[in-house]
Amino acid sequence: MGWSFLRTGAVLTAVLMGALLLWPGVAPAVDTFATDDAYVVGTVGFGNSPSLVVSSGVVSLIKFDLLNTLPSGACASNIQKATLKLFVQDVSAAGSFNVQDVTSVWNEATVSSAQTTGGFSASGSVSTSDDFVAVDITTLVQAWADNQNCAGGEANNGIQLTSTGANVTFDSKEINGYGPRLDITLVNTGPSGPSGPSGPDGPSGPAGPSGPAGPSGPSGPSGPAGPSGPDGPSGPSGPAGATGATGPSGPSGPQGPAGQLIGGGTPTNASGAATTYMGPFELGSSATESDVQVSFPVSGTIKDFQAFVEAATGNVTKIWTLTLRVNGTATVLTCSISGTATRCTAPGPAAITAGDLLSVQISPTGGPGGKPIHWRAKVTVP
Repeated sequence: MGWSFLRTGAVLTAVLMGALLLWPGVAPAVDTFATDDAYVVGTVGFGNSPSLVVSSGVVSLIKFDLLNTLPSGACASNIQKATLKLFVQDVSAAGSFNVQDVTSVWNEATVSSAQTTGGFSASGSVSTSDDFVAVDITTLVQAWADNQNCAGGEANNGIQLTSTGANVTFDSKEINGYGPRLDITLVNTGPSGPSGPSGPDGPSGPAGPSGPAGPSGPSGPSGPAGPSGPDGPSGPSGPAGATGATGPSGPSGPQGPAGQLIGGGTPTNASGAATTYMGPFELGSSATESDVQVSFPVSGTIKDFQAFVEAATGNVTKIWTLTLRVNGTATVLTCSISGTATRCTAPGPAAITAGDLLSVQISPTGGPGGKPIHWRAKVTVP
């Protein structure tokens, strides 16, 4: 699985896009990452998950901002190609999926059902993880551009991914750098041609009327100066001058350490009767901790641990307890979910060293019933 803090694809993309825009004779290109994404299971939406799941009964929704991406006034005729790119996190079953236009308004914080779709449909297929999948959605993006800047077209309410055989998990926008991306190639209008030659001079116009008489000649030289008189009294002080310009700003302080988001979960139900374990990504759970432990690649601090279950237990005596463990030992990052709650938090922090084994323990109490469970936390690297 790819880790978000090791991914540098977004930086390289930005550098390459800038180079293409400056290189003569090459069609300019722009790209943009998703502003909203979520996956929906039945009537429950997951807008904060680091994953987008597409399988039987599970759809994913993605929305992009073209208003701040396309040049002002760009229409369908200015768009040569538009490609949707998704990074494959995990493949439970290889196969295909559909990309359709969404005609209803939604956002990731409140979505709770699959959305109404229109007449556009494109197909993609997945066979291996840790790789990108590209789907051509040029005609849909052209319709969005016409609606936004020109006339006609279709309102941009994003896209919906549905399975036609695949059971796959993609990176969401919460995974920095590898979330859903839209690459757009614009039509190149070419450089301006050289200026044409100057035309011949026109004929001279008629002479103008005579001007007025010139001024009188200069006066004769002045006589010698008389002696200077005595100095007069000093005048009052003048008003204060304007304030001078502000001096230059001092140097900026050092940048603090960056935080990265990690997380994982169980796309299927975790056991509600026995202790199990899960690791990063949507890899499921196991009664054997070593099956899901992952070697952490860097040293740092983990904090802001959050866990959430897809449905409340409905009873305060039915409890899920989630604990982040390092090398098989519990850390201070632990919290419990019961009653009507569906999530819990633990601020931490807990230290981790490169090479340590990371896992999350799932401990049910009182028979809360099997449910899919997810977690995430923030990693700060010195």
